[in-house]
Amino acid sequence: QFLRETLSSFAKNIEAKEFREILFSALKDPALLVRNQAVQMVDDLEVKLAVPLLILALDDPQNYHRGKPLMIPQKALQAMKRMDPHHSRVKNQTP
Repeated sequence: QFLRETLSSFAKNIEAKEFREILFSALKDPALLVRNQAVQMVDDLEVKLAVPLLILALDDPQNYHRGKPLMIPQKALQAMKRMDPHHSRVKNQTP
């Protein structure tokens, strides 16, 4: 709970451009765990300005293994759907 509140406070106080750069870097990290935590943080904090980066994560080949999605695409879709359940692009891509 403390970590979530700290991250929430950080996300609110950091400039949008700086936050996007940090998030983009985390979503492109070679470690699956780092990419997963970045998506989870966006979902937990409902950071709507991150939606375009989550869409990029859907197309990132490192989030797939032998053509099958790892956990990142599903979590990105869930996060986007939770933030805006009426968004047609997210609604149409949900399996």
